[in-house]
Amino acid sequence: MPETVPGIQFDNDGVCLFCREFTPFSPDGEDKLKELVRNSRNAGSEYDCIVPLSGGRDSSYVLFYAVKKLGMKALAVNFNNEFQIEQAKKNIETTCAALDTELLSIRSGNDSMHKIVRNGLLSVEPFWNPNLCRGCSYGYRSVVYRTAEEKNIPLILWGESEAESTSRITSVINANLNTAPKWKKLLNPYFFLCELEAYKQQKEFHVDGNPAFIRTDPELKNPAVIQVKVYNYIEWDRAVIKDAIASLGWKKPEGHISTWRSDCSLHKYVNYCYWKTLGCTKDCLGYCNMINSGKMNRDEALKQEEFMIEKITDNLTDFLQNEFGFSETIIRKLCPDYNV
Repeated sequence: MPETVPGIQFDNDGVCLFCREFTPFSPDGEDKLKELVRNSRNAGSEYDCIVPLSGGRDSSYVLFYAVKKLGMKALAVNFNNEFQIEQAKKNIETTCAALDTELLSIRSGNDSMHKIVRNGLLSVEPFWNPNLCRGCSYGYRSVVYRTAEEKNIPLILWGESEAESTSRITSVINANLNTAPKWKKLLNPYFFLCELEAYKQQKEFHVDGNPAFIRTDPELKNPAVIQVKVYNYIEWDRAVIKDAIASLGWKKPEGHISTWRSDCSLHKYVNYCYWKTLGCTKDCLGYCNMINSGKMNRDEALKQEEFMIEKITDNLTDFLQNEFGFSETIIRKLCPDYNV
């Protein structure tokens, strides 16, 4: 973690507070997971569980684990966030085919993600928190919840865990970050357009029991459906995960140094925003956790971080022009390091 990160502190040995205050995460154990799975099976449903599938590494392994290790009849549910890279789409199809699993891919009929992201980019001062992930965060949860209720599926197996959380780091950053006053966004018409598109998305993918419009993720109110974060119960082992999904034909996207966060074309600009604001990518926060938990060594993390920063602006102009039709003036504002 570089010294440019707001709020970071180093001791006399050069160790930062995020390392000093790191608390290891201990999974609850595979036996407890199997007990949950056993108790939640529903003979009245065509499927034992839903596995939300992004095409990324961790969710692909959860589908493998559900089918091969737990012997479950799974339905893979993908939220097409309109920014899926081609290799992620291929990985979704390949993984489902190899596991003989039905795939349900759901996309907004109104191109809501493009509209939310476009207006979000124009509604705030670059570069911190440009609302890029808001629509996806709501969308992928809502389509999974709605499918579970519509198809009477009693269990959702998520490919995430508390061990991944970087909220401890971001809370320090946010408390020490100098940003424009929140009221300033009320002077920007694109802020209201972003809110309008978010409302339309929530209307399209409304989850029962939730308000008509919320600025947070939807909640599942149906007590008959159990949600389980698989990596809260089994150890997140990078080598095991990579070997398993490779056996299914899953491939790392070309040009990516890591198999992590390789499913969304927006992530590159997210990393650019973090780098402009903090001096490191968003991935770096995750590397900090992985190093402290013994899942990655420091040299490997530095190599990956340096590789991404070296190529941080590659193809960003083309991406912003092709996806959103931004003018040269706007692109210069969003990417001042670029020669347009």
